[in-house]
Amino acid sequence: MVVMLVGMLFSLSVVGGGNKAEQEGVFPVEAKLYGLDISSNQIIFTVMSHGCTRAEHFSLVLLKDTPITLGVSRVKRDLCRRRAMPMSVTLSFSRLPDTVMNRLKRGDGFCLANQLYSLPKQLK
Repeated sequence: MVVMLVGMLFSLSVVGGGNKAEQEGVFPVEAKLYGLDISSNQIIFTVMSHGCTRAEHFSLVLLKDTPITLGVSRVKRDLCRRRAMPMSVTLSFSRLPDTVMNRLKRGDGFCLANQLYSLPKQLK
């Protein structure tokens, strides 16, 4: 499976994105990813958590059909107040429409719209 990472903004119905939208309580927002691992049936990514982050707080979104362009969005804020720590989250490709799933199973590649960020030095 071929994966390309592209640095483009989500075409969701959200003005802005990233931390500012999250701080203002506008959801969904583009998830800030600090690590990424992709297999044939799932995507595992690292995000910052304040203690209450769960997989259900994220969604795998089909942004464009041709070529397949996916995005990871945060749909719920982590309301805990613990010091931010990296956390791995797993989402299954089975959440995508069947037509997209079939193309991925055939070996079609996809682009991931999220940018990848470096972990802050104090967390490495």
